[in-house]
Amino acid sequence: FGDPRSEECINIELETLKIRAGESFLDFCNRIQSVRSVLMSKVNQIADPNMRASKKTIYEHTSLNVFLYNLPESMVRIVRLKGPTTLEAALGIVLEEVNFHDQYQARNKMSQHNPSNSTQKPVTPTFKFG
Repeated sequence: FGDPRSEECINIELETLKIRAGESFLDFCNRIQSVRSVLMSKVNQIADPNMRASKKTIYEHTSLNVFLYNLPESMVRIVRLKGPTTLEAALGIVLEEVNFHDQYQARNKMSQHNPSNSTQKPVTPTFKFG
């Protein structure tokens, strides 16, 4: 019915997840979410509501940290400055930055192929007084 592994074993899997070569940030986040979901199904079976809530919080933070630890250093700085508290919020920031970077690169390529606008001298009007 469920995953036969222990909660501890699944937690180890979560903590040791690494982004694969060529894997998108979205796909990596989906893998983290899948493992976290299996963990949460184990946690939901705990009778003590305080223990259940504590473990959910721990695994939410672990998921976020695993994602952050696998980002390039320049991306980690940007994401941490924005202070996401969930994995999903961090992913949103990352995707926003990736999209911005892609648009920026495309714009630079276009301006390199069409330099006519950037090399023209600005027109300076001549004013005559008196």
